Amino acid sequence: MQPRPTRAKLTARFDWSEPPSRVIVNVAPKGTDRAVVAVTHERLSDGAVAERLKATWRDRLGDLKAFLESE
Repeated sequence: MQPRPTRAKLTARFDWSEPPSRVIVNVAPKGTDRAVVAVTHERLSDGAVAERLKATWRDRLGDLKAFLESE
């Protein structure tokens, strides 16, 4: 994964190597102690790859949520 430049606040962009694609992560604050994290994975080769990665991101974001809520 290779970071890409961005000027947008609370946004990170990456070139993803396998499969070759791009990932954009946005964080939107929701009050003083909450936030919404959204991941966009674009430039994927086909729908099957997109569905597989959608499930993977859902799992990873669920893990992040559980970790942050355990603090």
